[in-house]
Amino acid sequence: MADSAKNIEIVLDDKTYGLHLVFYKGESYPVLGDVKSSIKASIDSLGRIIFVHHGVHLALTAPDSVTGLYFESTEKWDYLTFRPAVLNDDNQRFIIRDKKILTANQEYIVKVYKNTLYISKNPTDYYDFHLSDTTSHFLSHPSEVFNFSFKTPISWLYLEKGVVYYVESKRSVLDFITYYYYNPITGHIAQYHKDTGELYGLTSSSGIDSWEYIHFKPCKDEMTAKEKENNKNQSFQLLLVDNKAIILDAYGNNLRVKTYGPYWGVPYFINPSYANQDDANTPIDYFYLDNAIGDLSRFTHKSLETCSKGAPQAPILDPKLAHRKSSRELLGLGNDFQLTDAWKRRLHAIATTCVRGVVSRIGMCGVCLLQSYQIVLELLRYTDNPLQSGGALFDTAPNTDPFISFTSRFPGLALALEIPGEFIRRVSDPAYMPTRAAHAHTGMSYTMLAGYQVSTTPMLDSTQFPTRLNEMLHAEAGNVWIAFVYSIDSSGRTNQMVGHALPFVRTRDGLIAIRTNTPDRTLENYSHDLFPLRDLRAILNVLTTGFNHTIRYVQLVHVDHPIANPFSQTLTCHSFAHASQ
Repeated sequence: MADSAKNIEIVLDDKTYGLHLVFYKGESYPVLGDVKSSIKASIDSLGRIIFVHHGVHLALTAPDSVTGLYFESTEKWDYLTFRPAVLNDDNQRFIIRDKKILTANQEYIVKVYKNTLYISKNPTDYYDFHLSDTTSHFLSHPSEVFNFSFKTPISWLYLEKGVVYYVESKRSVLDFITYYYYNPITGHIAQYHKDTGELYGLTSSSGIDSWEYIHFKPCKDEMTAKEKENNKNQSFQLLLVDNKAIILDAYGNNLRVKTYGPYWGVPYFINPSYANQDDANTPIDYFYLDNAIGDLSRFTHKSLETCSKGAPQAPILDPKLAHRKSSRELLGLGNDFQLTDAWKRRLHAIATTCVRGVVSRIGMCGVCLLQSYQIVLELLRYTDNPLQSGGALFDTAPNTDPFISFTSRFPGLALALEIPGEFIRRVSDPAYMPTRAAHAHTGMSYTMLAGYQVSTTPMLDSTQFPTRLNEMLHAEAGNVWIAFVYSIDSSGRTNQMVGHALPFVRTRDGLIAIRTNTPDRTLENYSHDLFPLRDLRAILNVLTTGFNHTIRYVQLVHVDHPIANPFSQTLTCHSFAHASQ
């Protein structure tokens, strides 16, 4: 960003000034001063005028007290301020017209009073200024978006009273919203100190044996390579379900509050291995965030996949089939889909990209799940023309570990899979595992299938999953699922529960289970396995490997049509990929 930033030259009464950041009475204002020592800023394609203050991206922000974009307008005029640059504040968006700065909706012209920028509802109020020719030209040619931060409260629902509490650093309150700034590139969740222009980020530690209260330390949007290496304690991941999230640190600890007791509402981190002992006073792990943060998360994860150096090229379609695919991009797989010989060869190539006897994984994602994600993505993307080499996530090759190719091509996605694994690995109580595993499966599926509408069941026990499996038999053709199955050996030799994942697709011929992690299966035998399942017993036979296992839990992830992401209208995956480097 620094390479594209320049001084903002403002001409007032035939004198040229520069912009300065001035802290006054606990606020950060844009004030006129000499050009030489003034701040250097740039404007991006969203209209945000941003400069870097000690590594923090600060944006010129119009007063909502005048614009009334988010709350009631209470003032006839007010000063502009500097706030952390975010995607979801339209008060940070401006346009340049006739050498003047206007709010993006063109309702207000930025003016000067007492050397400070302000806007007024009265267009005749003084003092008007104009930009220098150099600055006007510069700001009329925006840069790519390089800041992807998001402003959000962190809140939780007190279900018994039906009220929402907002999380502060040491308490939760009803009547005041504390905003946090989430940067998906650095992972920090920070509070802004407007009296100093600094961000203070939520900070955890690797040595949490049971729990610890949250604390904050200074953080930045821009860091040196060494600072990035030491950023782990301030890097967080969101396991999202709609606009609710489990907030995880880099070690798998999660944010939590109690809803009762002497320390109710005080936020703290909990080690998953201690979570089952921390059940007094109704703890809460899910927090509500801004409604659009799910769209941002899907956009960033989709960008990591589609704009990576390893992203596959779009297939060359048979012209006779092109119109069918273009319509299916809105509908998903289509109700006339069937597994052709070409598809059977492709599925076999994916399922045999593994090494017998070698257990490889990232976090809690093993070979079977990685193959499941690749199968689903390719079914939905290359419906009429399956790939013959390469792959949506990893390159197919027999007797090869797929994670080698995956981590090389998509390091960002690989990193996103690690933390949910820590979240599960450290759970010591088997009774607590199903809930945690279900949360992790959902979060991983939102990440890996970010371009699609995804819905999940909870973890289903033996009284629940037969009904859901039966529903798949009678679903409309074109539906796709991934089944997560946890079972034990039926012989009783061990009580250790093992997990497995595989896709199901409802073709026009019926429901078909697609085997995964089959390193020695021949194409002939594998193709023979791809037959329609006619009843529940046939499904259970597949899930239990011929009834050699007893199923304890099943979770189903339904993958529906592609979804239009509102951020795709204003952002590019290339800009996010570039900013993430």
